[in-house]
Amino acid sequence: MRTAIIIPAYNEEKTIAAVVKKAKQYGDVIVVNDASKDNTGAMAKKAGAIVVTHKVNGGLGTALRTGFRKAIESNYGIIITMDADGQHKPEDIKKFVSKIKEGYDFVLGKRDLSKYPFTKKFGNFFLNSMTNIFSSTDLKDTESGFRAFSLDALKKLNLKAKRYEI
Repeated sequence: MRTAIIIPAYNEEKTIAAVVKKAKQYGDVIVVNDASKDNTGAMAKKAGAIVVTHKVNGGLGTALRTGFRKAIESNYGIIITMDADGQHKPEDIKKFVSKIKEGYDFVLGKRDLSKYPFTKKFGNFFLNSMTNIFSSTDLKDTESGFRAFSLDALKKLNLKAKRYEI
């Protein structure tokens, strides 16, 4: 089962190459360059990513939907999303892939928030609590951008969000 690793990126020239190089060990990397004003796209391509560039900044939601569309069109069996800023550990991708191969349709990563400021920790706690109350789940980090989807599950999603609300 082929794996696509989608990395939405906006002005991440300082971190994107290192993230792409590490992530490439676990699958094909698709960087969606969301109209960056710096060299994000060139740095990602030089590091070995497939780069799709937006001419107009559409936000995280639009960038992810572009990456998802590319992954679906290319028939990847496993689709991973991760952030371009280096906060996720690419070596954890193999854990996500393993869970999808076991039969899970969706896997959500959990970040180490210990170094986050109190306001971000509180916001994350609040959003996790509300999500878990309304959806009867026990998710630990609903705002994490580190996720995995099976191709079948991703095809069932009807995503419309454009900005950060994805």
